[in-house]
Amino acid sequence: MRGSRWCLEAVPLTDEPRGRIRHRSRARRASVLAWWLAASGCGHLDFGALGASDASAVGDGADSEPVDALPACASVGFAPAPSPTAAMGPRDLVMVDLDGDGKLDVASVDESGALTVLIGNGDGTFQPAVIYASDVDNWSIAVGDLNGDSKPDLVAGNFNANTESVFINNGDGTFKAKVDYATGAGPQSSAIGDVNDDGKLDVVVADYSANTVSVLLGNGDGTLRAKTDVATNAGPYSVAVVDLNHDGKPDLAVADQGGCGGCNGNYVSVLLGHGDGTFASKVDYATGSATQPWHITSSDFDRDGNADLAVANNYGASASAETISILRGDGHGAFQPHKDTPTDPYPWYLAVADFDADGKPDLVVANGQSNSVSLLLGNGDATFRPKTDFPAANQPLAVAVGDLDGDGRPDVVTADSNASSLTVLLLSCTL
Repeated sequence: MRGSRWCLEAVPLTDEPRGRIRHRSRARRASVLAWWLAASGCGHLDFGALGASDASAVGDGADSEPVDALPACASVGFAPAPSPTAAMGPRDLVMVDLDGDGKLDVASVDESGALTVLIGNGDGTFQPAVIYASDVDNWSIAVGDLNGDSKPDLVAGNFNANTESVFINNGDGTFKAKVDYATGAGPQSSAIGDVNDDGKLDVVVADYSANTVSVLLGNGDGTLRAKTDVATNAGPYSVAVVDLNHDGKPDLAVADQGGCGGCNGNYVSVLLGHGDGTFASKVDYATGSATQPWHITSSDFDRDGNADLAVANNYGASASAETISILRGDGHGAFQPHKDTPTDPYPWYLAVADFDADGKPDLVVANGQSNSVSLLLGNGDATFRPKTDFPAANQPLAVAVGDLDGDGRPDVVTADSNASSLTVLLLSCTL
């Protein structure tokens, strides 16, 4: 699947995770890859279309000892694990194997200007935090191999400095000092993908105050070229890089918040990629009146083989507007009108995974005002069962998904923006 190649490159898997994936069935490998893609912001993975050749591309092709997929869960829940310490006010995070030991790690950014790296022990706990200097008022982090050494690097958006910081991985979970690149005003969200099809990962940034998306093409050695800007609606708050029309070229989906109580916002902007790092003019899709869309991600929620979009709508003045909007894609880059699912107050970020192993993508949502995480199990037709809420710490802002304890099932970590810690929730499955 050529359209998935650029996204797989953005989530490098080390030898040990590849080995773990290769001994599982085709369905299980699809599920494992889905959480990696969702956690990195890559977006859509067709749960039913991942062929054996595609799955082995992230392994070594040794499928001599396949085992059955993990059994589906009759019910699922989350058990809290010890909360690791982070720098003050974590706002965004990613989950990825940073040191190549086959165990997932966590990196977060925060309002104080720090990058926090937590190396995982493989049982849901972490080693003491290591802090790297970034810039004050970080709002976003993304992961990808920017210099072609198969080690995941990090980028962080610095809202007040109008820059994107690049942190190159030394391969052992430590990082070189940051290098900054100019963005538009108010970089709010970061994503990584090969938008010009040269085999080198690029960085895309939603510039909240400039009403643009900045595209910084990668040179393949960890450095980035000067930005080019693409117009969005007012207040672009989140950007996802995903192939929306099956042409093998990454497209952009942007949640436009408005920035002034919803003025000129409440939209998703879709910008179809030309495959050379440039994009067609935006096409807008409404998310509802006064919704202020905050975060966007993608998956095939109705299992028709086309990428759909999920948007967290965060508008505290109206409880009815605090929803998750699903926009179903037609496979040609266009979308049906939004259908909404209620969640708790102030839904900020959301992530996709198959939590109950039934082959249908589910959602998990960080709810800032209620200090909770909502789990919405998917029906496989772009609708969801009623939410189940689980407690988090003080004002969870962002959420990431991955297997932290080695049981093959996705766990959850939230960035708790009014605390100096992260909430870790380990999945419990009743068969």
